[in-house]
Amino acid sequence: MSRRLALLDDVAQRLGPLARRQVPLAPLCTYKVGGAAALFVTIERPETLDAVAAALAATGAGAEPLGPGPAVGAVPAGD
Repeated sequence: MSRRLALLDDVAQRLGPLARRQVPLAPLCTYKVGGAAALFVTIERPETLDAVAAALAATGAGAEPLGPGPAVGAVPAGD
């Protein structure tokens, strides 16, 4: 298993049912293009954002905004 997949698994395990796998991003985008998110979390409450921040900090994973509008982040690709 690659380091990236192991990292995604670790973050997903820490987030439990908050994290969803392979969520299509195109329906959520203005131009309806894009693949699936390897790991996806909908932030509706501050507590959810806190949980995501804690999972990222505990695993050493990072997140980067993908654009303006609703906050969208991703674990950077890499090995």
